[in-house]
Amino acid sequence: MNANLKYSPVDGIDIVSFVKFLYKGMNKFGPSRVINKLKEFDSYDHYQNEQRELKDRILNVIADAYKISPYTILHSKKRGKITQAKVMAMVLFNNYLDVRFKDIALMFGKKIASVRKRVSVFKKVDNYPRPAGGESTVLINGDAKIFFNMGFMEKYEQINNKIKSEPLGSDTDANIPLSGTH
Repeated sequence: MNANLKYSPVDGIDIVSFVKFLYKGMNKFGPSRVINKLKEFDSYDHYQNEQRELKDRILNVIADAYKISPYTILHSKKRGKITQAKVMAMVLFNNYLDVRFKDIALMFGKKIASVRKRVSVFKKVDNYPRPAGGESTVLINGDAKIFFNMGFMEKYEQINNKIKSEPLGSDTDANIPLSGTH
């Protein structure tokens, strides 16, 4: 046996053992079932990449609208417009991505209940008739202050429309880093 075949252990399995394992699987289940399963993995990876690109796109559009970096949205502990940007990201992630509240909470270092509450209050506010003139002091159970103050809903509409109108992979978000100290 050629010594070059046993060159790369992956998770404790060398290449020869892996090929033997795959051969046994193909004999047991048939080549077409094994190939179909491999195609599922490929499509799942493609789906994951699309979700990642969409997440990056959402962060970049929000960062552009608030004139902060995407890194700041995810990692800063400051208040004010950064908090607004974080809530905006939570709402848009919930709208566009196939993620649970738990996943969103982990991204922002928040509790699941906090994310769930902000998203549910946003949905109530979004369905609430807005008065002419924009700003309002009307609160739903005292929780909707952030959505009615500082033009949050107007900014949401702008950001949401921009996300819908610009395709993934456009040049506008190609050079914006998502990590680092900005």
